[in-house]
Amino acid sequence: MGIPASTPVEETSSDTDSHAGEDLNTAVTQATATGGQAKGTAAYMAPELLEANIFTQKTDVYAFGLIIWEVLTGEIPWAGLNGMQIGMKLLAQNARPPVPDGAPDDLVQLMTRCWAREPERRPAFDAARAYLVQGGGDLDSAAGR
Repeated sequence: MGIPASTPVEETSSDTDSHAGEDLNTAVTQATATGGQAKGTAAYMAPELLEANIFTQKTDVYAFGLIIWEVLTGEIPWAGLNGMQIGMKLLAQNARPPVPDGAPDDLVQLMTRCWAREPERRPAFDAARAYLVQGGGDLDSAAGR
């Protein structure tokens, strides 16, 4: 899993990049609430944030899981849906984006644990980092737990 430290990574930029020049100022990226409530990109918000305005480290871990999905697919999660539609998918249907075909098993395990409905089932960032550094394995024991 991953890119060995000795492997050079070529940086490229072109008009063919999947998000190059794309206007992300859509309903999905609009602020979802005002007046001290949650603001941000609904597509990356954890269910507890949408439902009860609860912010914790596990809220960010949820977003990290969606970023893994975005990296694996080259797509924006819930593209074409507005904040209300995303909320309905997450809260009423417990939906998540489809796991991409051919994705590495270790990244799928991390991604799906990160976007678990219950925050306590999501790994802490130190466990996620340790899991990535060691190249997979047991996510529960990755951070020495």
